Amino acid sequence: MGLGFAALACLPLPAVTAIGFAAPLLAVVFAAMYLDERVPKLNWLAVLMGMVGVLIVLYPRFTVFDRSTSGYAELLGASLMLG
Repeated sequence: MGLGFAALACLPLPAVTAIGFAAPLLAVVFAAMYLDERVPKLNWLAVLMGMVGVLIVLYPRFTVFDRSTSGYAELLGASLMLG
């Protein structure tokens, strides 16, 4: 939780918003993986399209491996841990 708040201070608002919109998409992925939920193929297509949309918004700034933008790594880690 602390990484999530630290990342909010480091990231621009459009990036935070786009990654926040990815949370329901990640919930579907993790529910299918860990809870053995059945997800129809059409829903997987919708999740894939949503993730592509998030990546389109984040592409100009999304550099996880760059040390100057460590806020992305913090926010990505926090969103993966918190679901």
